[in-house]
Amino acid sequence: MIDVSHSIPVNDGPDPTLSIGDVWRELERKAHHPDRYVRRITECRVTERFDGGLVRDFVLEGEPVRELVTFYPQQRIHFVRTLGRTRGTIDNEITTTGAGALVVAFHARLVIDGTAPGSTAERQRAERLKANYTETILATLATARSRLPARPGTT
Repeated sequence: MIDVSHSIPVNDGPDPTLSIGDVWRELERKAHHPDRYVRRITECRVTERFDGGLVRDFVLEGEPVRELVTFYPQQRIHFVRTLGRTRGTIDNEITTTGAGALVVAFHARLVIDGTAPGSTAERQRAERLKANYTETILATLATARSRLPARPGTT
C-alpha cells in the first residue's frame, strides 16, 4: 500500500496572500474539474451530485477512474477511488501550523493492482505520486492567486 503525506505552505511565496476561503474555493473547483488542474487527466465527467459531494469519472494517464468525492467545507475534500487500477483514498486538507501559518496537506492511501507491497515499483510510484500531488497543489494555489483582484501598487 502506498501511504504518502505532504504539507505545502500556502503563503510562503508570491503575493497576494490567500485566505482559507480562497484556497477552499480553488480546491472545490479542482474537485469538480480536475482536468483543468491535473495535466495527467484528459477528461472528467461528474456523473452524480448529492448533498455534500459528487461522483466523478475521469481518465488518468489513459486509464478510467471513478471517485466518490465528499466535501467538508473550508476543511477537507475526501476522495475514494472505487474504480480503476489504483484504489483507495486521498484527502486534501486545509490546516494551520502551530504558528498559525496556512497549509494545504494531502494524504494518499492507495493500492495498485499488480504491484507488490513494499516493492521497488510501489516505492517509485509513491515518489511520483508525491511529486505529482505537490505540483498540482502548487498550481492550484497559483490559480487561486490569479483569481484575486490586483491590489493597488502591485503589478
